[in-house]
Formats: sequence, structure tokens, C-alpha cells
Amino acid sequence: WALVFLSGQFLALSGRIKEGLALCKEALALFRSLEDRPGIIFTVNVLGELLRLDGDYERAGRAYEESLAIAREEGD
Repeated sequence: WALVFLSGQFLALSGRIKEGLALCKEALALFRSLEDRPGIIFTVNVLGELLRLDGDYERAGRAYEESLAIAREEGD
């Protein structure tokens, strides 16, 4: 969780998107290895935000869709 929140801080406060993306991807790999569905949902959404701010709208859209699909599977 610390990694994903740090990635969000890069997003919100400093514009260091590339560093935020690296932290977010690291967090996502950890959540996936733990099969932590709420963590995956949240992190994939943050990944989408970072990608959107980086101008990668196609990958951002896929991240949002993945986050939404998993959330729906979880009944959220």
C-alpha cells in the first residue's frame, strides 16, 4: 500500500509521472502475487490515472476497464 500511495503522491504533488508509474507497477506486482483483489483494483485505477496524465490514453483506458471488471467481479 505504501508503494501505491507514494506513486499517487508523485502524481498529485510533483509531476514525476515516470517514477510514479514505476512504483505503481511494483505495488501491482506485489498485490497480484498476494492475490489481494482490493489492492489490485485500487492500484490498477491509480495506474490508469498515471498513464492518463502521461498522455497514454489507450493504456489508461485498458487499466480503468480492468479495474472496473475486477471490482464488478468482487461485487463492488
